[in-house]
Amino acid sequence: MELSGMVLEEKGEILDSFQAPEKRVRVARYLRVKDGAADPFEQVEVFLSNHQLEFPVVLKPDVGQRGSGVEIVYDRESARCW
Repeated sequence: MELSGMVLEEKGEILDSFQAPEKRVRVARYLRVKDGAADPFEQVEVFLSNHQLEFPVVLKPDVGQRGSGVEIVYDRESARCW
């Protein structure tokens, strides 16, 4: 981990590095919502469906802020408002 997981590091890049087969680190399923998407929530819906997942889910910004902005959402409406 560059900067040892310090503030402002992209968490998605760290998680992506753990997914490489040679790393063999178990990481929860996650989705990095693509910037500039017309409807970012649609990406979330597809991800949940493809992985047979349901709410609640944890939403968090991709940039580290020591937990700032992390939220557990319990339904679709809450996720859309996040």
